[in-house]
Amino acid sequence: MYDLLVDAQSRNQDAATHEHSYLTIRSLPALKFAILSVLEYTGVVFLDNSFYAKAVAASPEDAVPG
Repeated sequence: MYDLLVDAQSRNQDAATHEHSYLTIRSLPALKFAILSVLEYTGVVFLDNSFYAKAVAASPEDAVPG
């Protein structure tokens, strides 16, 4: 598999990664995706009521202050 990827890399110089490598994940699109994913999933956790409902169902005394 490694040899096939290296051969493909030498034929296609259009990969948007470091030195056009298919064997690295360092790229600007990957960084943008990671940042957006963190923001999106953080928002889902804080804004979705089902996460709070699960916490109350699991341990009401810990989920509800007072």
